[in-house]
Amino acid sequence: MGIMNSSLDFLKLNKNNAVKRKIGIPEN
Repeated sequence: MGIMNSSLDFLKLNKNNAVKRKIGIPEN
């Protein structure tokens, strides 16, 4: 279960970063 949860969190992070890039907010 832990691995699955980690990958879900990772996907959420990627999604958030992609949204920020679209909006134009730097990731740092």
